[in-house]
Amino acid sequence: MLRHRLITLLATIPTFVGRLAMVSMVGTKFVAPADDGRIAITAEIPVGSSLDYTTARLEKLEVALTEFPGV
Repeated sequence: MLRHRLITLLATIPTFVGRLAMVSMVGTKFVAPADDGRIAITAEIPVGSSLDYTTARLEKLEVALTEFPGV
């Protein structure tokens, strides 16, 4: 039988409470989020711009983006 039950119990309680307090500090995400290879870009064109102007600006943006590897 355990001879020092009270000492063991008194040592166990703070350890248990300390472990519970540490649970909130540990992150729950062990795997990085998946990269599906998509990007989103917002382009602001002046109000009232023509379709030709908008198309030309977006084509220029597309050319600029293709200069980056992996795009």
